[in-house]
Amino acid sequence: MLAKAGLTRPNFKGQQIPVGAGAVMYLVFALVGLLLIILDKLMQQAPLLGPVLTLASGMAFLGLVDDVAGNRETSGLRGHLRKWIREGELTTGFVKALCGAGFALGVAVWGSPYTGMSFSWFGNVIADAMVIALMANWINLLDVRPGRALKGSLLTVAGLIYFASYEALVPLSLLTGVALGYYPADIRAKAMMGDVGSNFLGAVIGYAAVATFNFKATLMVLASLLALHWYTEHRSLSDLIANNKWLDWMDRFGRGEAR
Repeated sequence: MLAKAGLTRPNFKGQQIPVGAGAVMYLVFALVGLLLIILDKLMQQAPLLGPVLTLASGMAFLGLVDDVAGNRETSGLRGHLRKWIREGELTTGFVKALCGAGFALGVAVWGSPYTGMSFSWFGNVIADAMVIALMANWINLLDVRPGRALKGSLLTVAGLIYFASYEALVPLSLLTGVALGYYPADIRAKAMMGDVGSNFLGAVIGYAAVATFNFKATLMVLASLLALHWYTEHRSLSDLIANNKWLDWMDRFGRGEAR
């Protein structure tokens, strides 16, 4: 269906494959999430689903717009910013970044445990919003090889589940289910999840992280994400993975590629 609509993009081998297939993951996530919200009116056990679904919907929409209308000639946060400053051109990627940051900030305010416009409230909200937005972009940056973004997402979720509260386990479990369901198509390069998939996956993981950790731990996650983004703006992540035996093995696992 995506191919018939002209939504294709060359993968890392130059093969034209459908892009935006992550919309299927989002739709399943949203429909099951809505059903759980309806059921939760009786149980009151999953209060995070409201803000999570709002965030997922906003990020998925922004990603879909970029998949459909985005210009692939410009990449990276610095590249989109330079395009705007030097040429006055607002790329869809830059608009997506701005609007995504806005969505992240809004949901961070919604879910903040602090009350009142205090310094603690402000610091907590800004840190949470940055983690959500940067996690969404980080998963996006991983989505340049079959299965890489999903592996990164699932490994991050596995680490979070160990610490997560019951409230955070609900969206994380749902996310794991849709990611595993889509995994075979992605690892076999039958379809590309696109920004619609990577953005919503990363944003939900980011929100689950800030809902799980205290302020100090959130700052540690934020510092890690900033370091990763700095690296990808100056170096090739694919080269780093290819030059590390264990990362390269993990990256190729399931793709049937010889070293």
